[in-house]
Amino acid sequence: MLNRNGLAVNVFIIISGFVITHLILTKHEPYQTYIVRQCARLAPVYVVCMFFAASTAEAYRFAYLDLPFASDQPMRAARLAETAARPGWHWLAHLTPLHRAKPNSLLPFAGTSILAPAWSLSLEWQFYLIAPILIRSIGRGSGSLWIWTTALTLIAYAARRLFGHEYQYGSMLLLSIHFFAIGIATRFLFGMPRQSSQIGWFVAIAASLLMVLKWPAEILVWALWCVFMRLDNGGNVPFVGPVVDWARYAAATNAAVTAIGKWSYPTYLVYIPLFSVCVLWGVKTASNAAETASLKAIVRMSLAAAMIVLIWLSWLMHALLEKPVMRVVQRWAARCAGS
Repeated sequence: MLNRNGLAVNVFIIISGFVITHLILTKHEPYQTYIVRQCARLAPVYVVCMFFAASTAEAYRFAYLDLPFASDQPMRAARLAETAARPGWHWLAHLTPLHRAKPNSLLPFAGTSILAPAWSLSLEWQFYLIAPILIRSIGRGSGSLWIWTTALTLIAYAARRLFGHEYQYGSMLLLSIHFFAIGIATRFLFGMPRQSSQIGWFVAIAASLLMVLKWPAEILVWALWCVFMRLDNGGNVPFVGPVVDWARYAAATNAAVTAIGKWSYPTYLVYIPLFSVCVLWGVKTASNAAETASLKAIVRMSLAAAMIVLIWLSWLMHALLEKPVMRVVQRWAARCAGS
């Protein structure tokens, strides 16, 4: 389970469905304001990290392809060759928010060629464009919630069977719409009156069972998150309340974890080019100073140093890019609301 890189992304997609639903239900802002807000939140860090990744392409080649123990070498070699063959098309694709909606037959590695984690941003943006309409359609009562969640899960299953092979990851919206649907449904369920709670839990369990054979780890993590949310809302979870209260403090509510969580978006985008640079620098430096050192040990030490730099760099981008831009957008939104 810990080796599954997609697990964290899938759980994040569920959380995104939950958060965007909460935003739409509580802010009641016009579509224009909503979409500008989402763009301003994502674009500055994304553009900086994309150019950083492009400028460190040789370091990436060394760290993720040339090292003898690098993983997925054939795929990475094919991706680098494709990017070198058609750089203009890949830059054009990355400069649009829908770049990873393109199938491999149209442009191979469209979403990961320059900045690999960007595929999930493209997926997020596809969801943001339709989220207000989708969420208002879903939230018309528990019956509608059940029908929509089931339908979107079945649509995702069918899409994966029909054209899932055209995408390196589940980066086309229909391939991942079930994860968003679980997050949307959860937010609605937590907002229902207490007399509807039994119906709500039934819908959540039924929707989860549609996924449990294929995505059991995601459901396990999400179930734990739901326990946290229920306790935060004053609910009671038999037998596990005291344990979860302690875990919730250790993992989510202490100051250090909260601060790092605020910087998580820059962390997600910048870690690959940063790791590449640190590994290349570490290996070159160590090879001149200690020829007998193990290559793997050098890489591990380089990555340990990179983790420290990553925290600082994430904070820096959050402070200099995310926060100033969002303050400007908030002032603009306030003027629009007052006009």
